[in-house]
Amino acid sequence: MASSRKGKSREDWRRPAGEDTSIKALQELWLPFKVNPEQTDTVPAEWRGNAFHLMTPQQGVPFTGYYAPFRLTKIAVTNVYGVWFEFCYCEGEYEAHRLAQAELHLPLCPLSGIQMRALEESGEGPTRAPTLHKQPEKDAPMPPLKP
Repeated sequence: MASSRKGKSREDWRRPAGEDTSIKALQELWLPFKVNPEQTDTVPAEWRGNAFHLMTPQQGVPFTGYYAPFRLTKIAVTNVYGVWFEFCYCEGEYEAHRLAQAELHLPLCPLSGIQMRALEESGEGPTRAPTLHKQPEKDAPMPPLKP
């Protein structure tokens, strides 16, 4: 457990209550798997990187959760056990289908036991191959959220 500034202990944000986060369970983590988009902003700022927690209908997002800007769009991402994943809505469920690509600039803080190489290999590859035509130089801007 980590301790807070006031000396009280708090649970590790990467370990959701009621989920098996034993070394054995984490070693068996394989893509794709079912996820639930975060309804509240639960990832500490230092581990959020370039992700923003948006609530429907903020900035036209289809559901509440984390999004990372990429070129001219926003990619739905979720943090599970300290690892960022891209996810989609598939056949009535939200499903993590690959590790978040490096271009999304999301820091990793995986729990011990996660086999990152195997996890990456189990996921989908990039949606399409890189092209030779000129691509936008910057990611899509994410305006500041209004309180």
